[in-house]
Amino acid sequence: MSVFLAACGGGGGDNAPVDELAANPALLNSNNQTVRMDRTGTYAMEVTGANNVVTIATKNKLTRLTLTGTLNRLVVETLAEIGIIDVPGANNTVVLQNNVIVNDLRVTGANSVATIGAATRVDRLLVSGSNTIVTIEALTSTVPAITLSGSNITVRMPIGFKATTTVTNTGSNNLIIEY
Repeated sequence: MSVFLAACGGGGGDNAPVDELAANPALLNSNNQTVRMDRTGTYAMEVTGANNVVTIATKNKLTRLTLTGTLNRLVVETLAEIGIIDVPGANNTVVLQNNVIVNDLRVTGANSVATIGAATRVDRLLVSGSNTIVTIEALTSTVPAITLSGSNITVRMPIGFKATTTVTNTGSNNLIIEY
């Protein structure tokens, strides 16, 4: 079943202050849904359900996107901007396509997968979820700060990318693989 949510969030519409929209995020608490968010203005979203596919359309702007549910797949399309992506739920997948901007990507849920596309900027990447795999796809991506505090985390990055970032590893059995 597909669901199209174009006007979720705060009750004030697209001209509502960002704080109002952030206080009343679009909420997906159903299971097994396919959702495409495509709206103007800045909004927030929370996914508490399980086994959903959520797409954030090209050029959308979010203050915060939270995946507390499990087994969800988040796809953020080209030119979208998101303040914080928080992934405390386990077994989630996050795909940031090319030319996406994210201030903070926090993957704290275990067994998650994150992919950072070409020319995508993630200012701070925090991974504390055990057994998480992060792939940075291109040298044109920008991730100046990576913090690994969980265990058995794998970060894959192109050869030469490590020189452009600062990796802080306080966890155990974590791997940085240049490919």
